[in-house]
Amino acid sequence: MAKGMDHYLDGKKYTGKTHTMPDGTLHTGATHTSSSRKLSHSPSGGSKLSAKQQKIASAAPPNNRITGADFKALRNNKPKKKSRMASAMGYGTS
Repeated sequence: MAKGMDHYLDGKKYTGKTHTMPDGTLHTGATHTSSSRKLSHSPSGGSKLSAKQQKIASAAPPNNRITGADFKALRNNKPKKKSRMASAMGYGTS
C-alpha cells in the first residue's frame, strides 16, 4: 500500500498503527495478531477485480492482484491431457 494515502477499515478512515504482511497487504496493528484486519485504500473495500479475476489472483500471492505467478500456478495445477493416440487405443478408460 502506498505511503501517505488514507487507509480504510469497514468503510471508515483508519488512523491506527499498521503492519505489512508478506504478501504486501496492509493490516491493522503494529504486529500481526488474530484480531488484525486487512486495510484498503478506498472506503468501499478497494476490490476492483471481478469474481473471475479474484479466482485467478488467488492462485499465488499477492492475492489482491493478478501477476505472472498466478498464471504459472494455474498452469502447473492444470490436469494433463491424454494423447489422442492413447484415447483411440482405449488407454486410461475404465
